Order: sequence, then structure tokens, then C-alpha cells
Amino acid sequence: MKKFMSCILAVIITAVLIPFGGLAPEAAQTKTIRIYSWNTEIQEKIESLYKAPAGVQLEFVIVPADGGAYQDRLDKDLKENPGQVDVFLIESDYAPKYVNSEYSLDLRSLGLTEQDTAQMYPYALQVGTSDNGILKALSWHALPSMFIYRKSIAEKVLGNSDPAFVQTRVNTWNNFNRVADMMKKSGYFMLSGYDDAYRTYTQTPATPMVDNNGRIIISDGMKKWVDDTKMYTDEGYNNKSNLWSDGMNWGFNGDGKVFGYFGPSWFINYVMSNGNAVGDWAVAVGPAPSFWGGYWLCVAKGSQNTAEAIGLIKQLCADQDNMYKIIEEFGDSVNNIAAMEAFGKTPYKSQVLGEQNPYGVYSQAAKRIDARYLSDYDWRLTEYFQRAMFDYFNGNVSKREALDNFYKEALDNYPELKR
Repeated sequence: MKKFMSCILAVIITAVLIPFGGLAPEAAQTKTIRIYSWNTEIQEKIESLYKAPAGVQLEFVIVPADGGAYQDRLDKDLKENPGQVDVFLIESDYAPKYVNSEYSLDLRSLGLTEQDTAQMYPYALQVGTSDNGILKALSWHALPSMFIYRKSIAEKVLGNSDPAFVQTRVNTWNNFNRVADMMKKSGYFMLSGYDDAYRTYTQTPATPMVDNNGRIIISDGMKKWVDDTKMYTDEGYNNKSNLWSDGMNWGFNGDGKVFGYFGPSWFINYVMSNGNAVGDWAVAVGPAPSFWGGYWLCVAKGSQNTAEAIGLIKQLCADQDNMYKIIEEFGDSVNNIAAMEAFGKTPYKSQVLGEQNPYGVYSQAAKRIDARYLSDYDWRLTEYFQRAMFDYFNGNVSKREALDNFYKEALDNYPELKR
């Protein structure tokens, strides 16, 4: 996911015990909930929000995500040490691997009610639901990707920087492309680079990347991303950068000439805030809905503390007061419609976004997301597809050669699939 969330510890931390409830350590009834994660963000949230029953303590097992170490350790303990794991975190990119496995439990059977999830965004529930319709993971996040644009450039080129006005100019891809041409003629880039808009093209409409017969699907959204990005590159509408590159970061600064980026709240708060153009940005929903990132929590098969585990997850993900606190204390956009829309009516002003309170826009965008067709293959196939197409955008290969290269890498790594 994002770089700020990979502030990973250099060592594995185990036995990070946080007692709750004031019970003496020697008390026989003390229970320990063991929580697996790849960084300390979940620990920070829990320390701020969780009110544990008497006699409950927490142990955080934090394993670096680099090189797949977190999933390797989690998989080993889930399979070989039943009862070792109580709660574990997963990212949206690989959520299907775990929600479709036997190692995550049905949260409804543990006491999660329809009322608990009534205010959650449908897409966040879709990510946590198995292929056979069992809800197995919850998130406190709702992370829609929106179009984040530079207000000073909007004023110069469009004559108006108000989010409602800008949305009318970028609400379809045809309109978006017209503005891109205007930006080019005025000396600006519409987007920073090749992968900026990938999710926004490819997550709408939601389609499977692999069908029921194991065939890899190149969706209409993927095709349009390729054609439009090649056009943007050839016409000079983008700055030919890649995600996390210096070229991408340049656009956040005062001398940057990039009009906009696609990203969620964490991208605004933790990435764009590192530039020196803070305050010169605003958000609009953009041409299509999409999301980027997020943490989901599962209860592990074999846990001896399922009642305490589901109680913790409810407090962190389903308590509306806590959702509101997460917005106030951490600046997240959260998986609760009522909290997001209520906060959107407060006098809050984002530091990066200047005078705008973005939470109403966040909620509007999150309601439109469709995440029905995630699969175990999506994460890696997306990497292979983007990498192959970068060579095409740079003029190193033809489109046909790029597609052949994609299929070769995909089938070399997943021989059970077919083109």
C-alpha cells in the first residue's frame, strides 16, 4: 500500500503486552488477545479507542511486510499453530486470499449484527466477504480515490477552483480529456504519470480479472487506461512519472506543474503534505469511483478468545463514536456513513486542502464504489500488466508485444491460468 504505512520495524516485535482492566497479572482469568500486523498503526488505534473488559490484555505480533515476510509468518502460524493468532490484519490487495480461506471465521456467527454494519459502505463489506457470501473481515477505513487538483492552476486555466465547478469539468473521461488538452496548451500536465489513474479506470465497472474458467480478462477499463495513457504520454498531457518517483513528488511542490492526482485521504494527509504547495489543493469526486488501500481485521480459526476478539473488532470498526474519534484524532476517512457525513458538516479545514472540508466528498465517492469481483490474482496481475504497459508507453515495444509480455509473466507465475 502506501509508503507512510510501510514504516515497518526492522525486527519482528512479539510479546508487546498491553494490559487492560486493572486485573493483577497473576489472575488466572486473564486472557490475551494476540493481534498480527505489519506495522504499529493498529496498536495506536487500539490504545486510543479500545475499552477492554476486565482481565483482557493484548499482544501485538508485528512483522515487516517487506518481501512477503508478514504473510509468510501469518500463514505459518495460522496453519501450524492453531490458537496462536486471535486477530489478524489484511490489506485490500490480498484480502481475497484470507476471506476465502478456512483460517478466517464468520463474523456474523461470532455475534456481529446487521445493526453493527448498517452504516458501513457497501464496498468495504464486499472486500471482507468471501465468494460464498460470508462476512469474514471488517475495516475502520473507507478510502475512496478522488481527483485531487491544484486550485491555483484551476483558477488560471478553468477560471474557477470551486470543487463543485471543477467536478462538472472532470465528471466523465471525455470531459477529463478535454481539460487535459486545455492544461497542455497552458503549460501544465493533467496528471503526473502513467499509473496515477489506473484504479479509477479499472475498478469501474467492477469486473473479474480472472473468470470462472481460469481465463485472464483484460477489461474494458484496462483497455481504456492503456489507450488514454498512451495518448496522454504522446500528447504531453502527463509528466511520464511512476508512482513514488521523484517526478511524481515534484508535482506537490511550488514549482510543480501537475494539475491533479488520484488518491484517498492517506495520500492527501501523508504524501502530499510533504510538498511545499500545502493549502493549494482541493478534491472532487472525479470521473469514476475507485478505492486505494485499507486494513481489514479477521478473527482467526483456532482462537480461544473469539468473544473478546469480536468485541475488539466491533469497537474499532462498528462503534460510531469511535469512528468519529478516528476522524478527529487521526484524520482518516472511515467506514461509517453517518460519521463521515456529520463530520463533513463541521468547520473542519484540511491543512493540505486549504479551506475545504473534504468529508462530504469522501462519503459521496465511497458510496459509488463497487468491489464485488476481487480475486487472489488481482494484486500480482495488476503489477505485471502495469509493468508491461510502461514499456509500451515509453515506446520500447508495441501494444501487442506489451500484451504478450504481460501474458508471459502472468502464466509463468500462475500456470493454472490461461489467456
